[in-house]
Amino acid sequence: MKKLLKSIILTIALSAAATASLSASPGAINFNNIPQTEELTEKIYTFMTTSYGYLRYWTNQTYDEKAQLAQELLDDLNAIKKPNVDVQLLKLMVMRCLYNQDKCTPEEMEQMYNSIVKKFPKSAEVHWVYGNYLTTTTHSVQALEEMDKYYEMRDGYVNLYFMEDYAVTNMACDKKLQAMVCILTFASVMGKDPEEYEVYRKLKNQIIESSVTKSYTAEQTWTKKLVKQEGDVSHYKFESSMLGASIPVQGQWELKYSGYQDNQIAYIVLTPDSYKVKDKNVGFSVIIFITPKVSPVMDTLDNANIQKIEKKEYNGVNWTVYTYEDKSRYQDFRKGVKGYIYEATIEPTMYSGFRCETPLNLNLMLSQNDGDNQVNYYKTKPAYTRLPAKLQIEIFVESCNAIDKETKKFLEQFMSEAIFE
Repeated sequence: MKKLLKSIILTIALSAAATASLSASPGAINFNNIPQTEELTEKIYTFMTTSYGYLRYWTNQTYDEKAQLAQELLDDLNAIKKPNVDVQLLKLMVMRCLYNQDKCTPEEMEQMYNSIVKKFPKSAEVHWVYGNYLTTTTHSVQALEEMDKYYEMRDGYVNLYFMEDYAVTNMACDKKLQAMVCILTFASVMGKDPEEYEVYRKLKNQIIESSVTKSYTAEQTWTKKLVKQEGDVSHYKFESSMLGASIPVQGQWELKYSGYQDNQIAYIVLTPDSYKVKDKNVGFSVIIFITPKVSPVMDTLDNANIQKIEKKEYNGVNWTVYTYEDKSRYQDFRKGVKGYIYEATIEPTMYSGFRCETPLNLNLMLSQNDGDNQVNYYKTKPAYTRLPAKLQIEIFVESCNAIDKETKKFLEQFMSEAIFE
């Protein structure tokens, strides 16, 4: 009877723990699959009710006695012969607590994770628990990738408590719009006021409803985020959730841009790397206009010699692509002007702007330090909802016949990476 009562209390304690921020990982574990010995049940109960709340995330305080309880529980779990997946997941969660007390290394965490993935490849829950742990480290992008793996492996049928953790991870990656919809969904299903959740309280003043009739500075409209480093080349995403746009750029490209003005045009001018033609540098420019003033793209063309009109699809958007030529210009080794115009009109949805939020890669940012004593700071900016209006996108590319092949190759890559929604 005592053992049964303890098991019932443990279940209640776990349910309570799973509702706390950054602590829903217990929801990933089926505790009914943990060996039901009285001694082990007692240790799990004691750990969850007296220690887990203190150890689940890092603080600058040391809890030696509570960490000792975690270590004793881990020792007992390690002694189980032929542990099932839930025993291994519980180990990973306890190790995460010890990691927060500097009593478990990142290498040990990764080793346990890899062991579970190898032995139980169909376990989606390991990605939830490990992603939850990574969220509290600098590996923010990897954390989001792990959480996405859980979501994909569950085919969207996720544990309810996962949604809160998913909101936290998205918030840690500076994906505020995605984080907000996750926590609102969680609160709604739970029948709770969103104000009860710390994630919501942190986000609510960081998300601003945009207006077509207002004006915004260039800094309010656009954000540049580092995505990857390839040798000396830095790759960024130039994004605007307000305009529903995410543009791939490289660090050495020339970049000019504007804010959004009341019912007017926002623009970006990109000048990618040039190419060598007869030992001379020859380049091209890309100009992107985004506006709520929808009009036929032909109205913007004076006397361009349109050679071809095509329909193409990139990232879910249908584009009309115009190819034009003007041999009266660049009458030298460049062999005349050759250009392209991409045109699309996009209606907003309740999720417009979400895909434009590039995850903040904290680990990559920290790796850019020039010296051991340098400290990097990143000041997050408010996120703006997508303008509640149909937007017309026009992309003008002016090149020349001498580098037409290189220009078309660039555009295919560029359009496959760019997002407009």
